[in-house]
Amino acid sequence: MIGRFKNWTGTYIYGYLFVKIGINTFYKRYEAVGQENVPYHNKPILFAINHQNAFLDPILTSVVGKQNTYYLTRADIFKKPFLNKLFRGIYMLPIYRKRDGGNTIEKNEGTFNECYDLLKENNIIIIFPEGNHNNKKNLRPIMKGLVRIAYGADNKYNNELDIKIVPVGLNYSEYSGFQSEFLINFGEPISINDYKQQKEENESKAVNTITEAISKGMSKEMIDIQKLDYYEAIHEMLFLFPNQIKIAAGEKEKSLIAKFRSQKQFISKIENTIETNASVAENLNEKAKSVISYTKENGLKYWLFDKEKYSFLNLFFAVLGLVLGLPFHLYGVLNNYIPYKIPVWFVNSKIKDITFHGSFKMAFGVLFFKLFWLLQTITVALLTDDYIWILYLLSLPLSAIFSWNYWKYFLKTRGKFRYNGLSKTDAFKTVKADRAYLLSLIN
Repeated sequence: MIGRFKNWTGTYIYGYLFVKIGINTFYKRYEAVGQENVPYHNKPILFAINHQNAFLDPILTSVVGKQNTYYLTRADIFKKPFLNKLFRGIYMLPIYRKRDGGNTIEKNEGTFNECYDLLKENNIIIIFPEGNHNNKKNLRPIMKGLVRIAYGADNKYNNELDIKIVPVGLNYSEYSGFQSEFLINFGEPISINDYKQQKEENESKAVNTITEAISKGMSKEMIDIQKLDYYEAIHEMLFLFPNQIKIAAGEKEKSLIAKFRSQKQFISKIENTIETNASVAENLNEKAKSVISYTKENGLKYWLFDKEKYSFLNLFFAVLGLVLGLPFHLYGVLNNYIPYKIPVWFVNSKIKDITFHGSFKMAFGVLFFKLFWLLQTITVALLTDDYIWILYLLSLPLSAIFSWNYWKYFLKTRGKFRYNGLSKTDAFKTVKADRAYLLSLIN
């Protein structure tokens, strides 16, 4: 762990702790798989990462890793001196794009030279070779800049750097949902030394070859739906039939990596079926759209369709649980609604780009909850005797968790009543038939 804290700035330490708290509260669970593939501390490393969730992508990678990382990010956010100092304090480096104006090659020369020197010191640099972010589970074309940075560093230091390019796949169950899940996969490293002879013969060809290897490596470590004409149908089937997909893949573990493997297998099979079966290709989008639109329009959830109908006893005990838990839920709402609502309101009303929603929700959530809990506890301490404030402080996170789960339980119960009410209609029966068709593709 000594290397983990090497050369940390005060800003980076604070940022690390802040994000670490955020990860363990914002996400229900997360897994980091394949870190044994990463030659931490003794090799210069470039992480090639898919970019789907704005600021969360680099900071989550940095926090779950075993060594501090640097990462390239858009230069326009560095314009103000204070922000420039702040971002550089957490190891962000500016990269200029054509839209920023001016001679980008000349402007980026300083950043690239900084990258070369960092690699010489066996540091890790995060690069998003897709060149932009997009909240679709699809790998976009890879740009050659990453390999050119690797070769630039190697050329500067007499071809003595054994630079490793590690493909990394970030996989979110939801991009901005509280208590969602994320999996980060570290793939097998690509060594630029393996392409030395090809580089000597034709460097441009070597760049293309390594770029293709990076693309294949990244695709392997992420959910990558390539059939974009069928994207919504394939993507939603992952949520329509999560258990059935795992069973079909023979996965028995409850881990996120097991879920990932089963989804990869399903996507490969369904995309192959689309290519080879004209009937499936013709019907898939139509059937999927029927199920998706009906579910959303009627405020239902996919898991409700796993049963034909919910029994009287099931609904009775669900309502009983809601009645018994109501006082505790109200206590939780009273103490936690404001710090929960402010970040949600701000993000939904002020942040137009949805790919930034998860980043801001996690950051503001950690900040506002801790701030309000502190102020509330101080107020109780001033108004009460003895050590009641300690019990009150302990009750705050517990009541927040209870209220969140109570509200989800309420929505589930309401969904069951609504589902039962719709189950006798002709439209419902049509959707059930369409769903059965989609399920048959898995089985």
